[in-house]
Amino acid sequence: MSIWTIKIGTAAAVDPATLDLYGLKASILTQAPDTLTVTQAAAYDADPAIPYGTQIILYRDGARWFQGTCTGVSRKGSGQSETIAYTISGPWWQLEQITYEQAATRYLDGEEATVVSPRVILGSDADGNRVDSAATITEALQFALDALGSAAQFAIGTINAPAQIPWDEVTALTCAEVVRRVLRYAPDRVAWYDYSTATPTLNIVPRSSLTALSYEIGANLELVDNAINPRNDLQNDGVVITYERTDSIGGQDRRVLIRDSAGTTTDPLKTLRLYIDLAGAQVGILEQDIKTATIQKDSAAWWSARHAKLKGATGVSIANATQEAVDDDDEDDGANDGTSYAREIMSGSVAEWMAAGVNEQIISADVTYTPDGGSSKTERLRLTLNATSAATGKYTTVGSATPAEPTPVGLAAAILASISTLQYDGSIILTAEEVAGTPHIARRINLTGGRTEWATMAAQVYHVDYDIDQGATNIRFGVAKHLSPSDLLTLYRAARDRRPGLAQSRASSTSPQSKLPDRGRNTSTADDGGDTFQHAFQVYRDGSAVKVRSGSVNSVVATGLDPSGEPTSLWLNVNISATDQSVQSVAVQDSEPTGAEDRAKLLIATLTWSDGVPTISQQISGSQSLVSCGETHVFGRI
Repeated sequence: MSIWTIKIGTAAAVDPATLDLYGLKASILTQAPDTLTVTQAAAYDADPAIPYGTQIILYRDGARWFQGTCTGVSRKGSGQSETIAYTISGPWWQLEQITYEQAATRYLDGEEATVVSPRVILGSDADGNRVDSAATITEALQFALDALGSAAQFAIGTINAPAQIPWDEVTALTCAEVVRRVLRYAPDRVAWYDYSTATPTLNIVPRSSLTALSYEIGANLELVDNAINPRNDLQNDGVVITYERTDSIGGQDRRVLIRDSAGTTTDPLKTLRLYIDLAGAQVGILEQDIKTATIQKDSAAWWSARHAKLKGATGVSIANATQEAVDDDDEDDGANDGTSYAREIMSGSVAEWMAAGVNEQIISADVTYTPDGGSSKTERLRLTLNATSAATGKYTTVGSATPAEPTPVGLAAAILASISTLQYDGSIILTAEEVAGTPHIARRINLTGGRTEWATMAAQVYHVDYDIDQGATNIRFGVAKHLSPSDLLTLYRAARDRRPGLAQSRASSTSPQSKLPDRGRNTSTADDGGDTFQHAFQVYRDGSAVKVRSGSVNSVVATGLDPSGEPTSLWLNVNISATDQSVQSVAVQDSEPTGAEDRAKLLIATLTWSDGVPTISQQISGSQSLVSCGETHVFGRI
């Protein structure tokens, strides 16, 4: 009676022969899908005994021996026979179907949100902190479990991996590829599933922690091609890793070298030397030049240099001068808080990071003067300017700073632990009435009855083929041929192929910028009374021209004084012409003129365009008389 039974889906476990199933063969590998193949003697067009996607459990003497999902149904018919062949894939197959994604903070549809993306940085967590290799692998495995939900065919067991790896930015990797990529730095790790548990448990452990299994060469064990060879070429006494990064500080590059070594590194033939490029620090420096001068509200020369009415005037004298700081009631810009400052801005602007106050100041005085060609008069004149507490000079600050990728800790020692023990390549075939229940992939192999060193070689198993019908077990040990032809070549490729990444890029951040005050012009404006309004209006691009959108014209409002001195509203029609995406002039049309002394002040913005969207980049301001309907005024640019 067969000790093997098979459970298909929810049906009870039965002897495979009762379903005409024969030729059971299992292939167990590290870091690759385990497979079970079986053939059914049936008409090629018959209903399959094992439908695609069905869960299969194979028992040996009542104990769970293999578990997986049917991933292949192949029909074959000829004049001699008709069969249906099935491929059952172990849980690693699921890891190869799930694309790994990491959480990152991004702007999605204009709103900041936490999203998952297949652009990942191995070795980092969601906050951009370095985590060890075991945590990196565990996060990928857990991502697969969460994605699969109740369909998951595995659980996470012991994950033992090197302490840390360099950050590695990759895109669109499966969860299986993530595990393999991390384990390139640890060629002595064996990934195996414990099928004896109710849910197969994935373990990743070093060769040194595996249980030793000893066989005697004899009637039930043969050497394949009598080939068991030491791999002295893969054994090293020391490891030296040279890390290099380029830090950029204020546009100046600085190269930094860090070395991590382990073991004895005096013999060049027995020392593994790796070079790993790390992402460097990026520090941006903001600079702002500003020129200021003392506000001299009682000086006739000071007034004459600033007010248009005093150009060319003689006999200028000042009386009853006052300075009033504008208070904008704590608007978001924070530009005007009602504080008076003693200096005016002559050139440059005050940035938020300069820790200097800035706001609009209204300077008024009774000015007596004789205009060119006129008679002496006295008027209450007014100037509006930006005042500040900042002194003339150059200001600097750190505008943005991204720290360098931290150097991995203990990687050289971890690699040395993987390659310092002599590895043996070879293959043996065990024959018995039934294949054993022992999970050979999780064992180290020793052989007696041959060379003395074979008895303690502790060979690392990477592939086991079981012919269940024949009772034969083929155990292959040494370098995992399906992963790389050489452990050292894998390590060299790991260092060469990686793409340095800054884990901080998983989080969306706004670097400190130079934020100029909303009313940050560096020239004074004479408006001689009345209030000023800045009002938003809709614009659009028409060829090379920027125009006000129809229906929004009446939202552009300025307030001036009528001939009697009372405030009155002026409704302005505005056309904005543009060349090379920069505003050049503004045509202000007073549709309801109320007098020759009316004045309108207009604040607009220089516009740049991206995908049809206007962006404010600079303010333009000015104040002009509205003498006649349709007069065009060109305002000065800040």
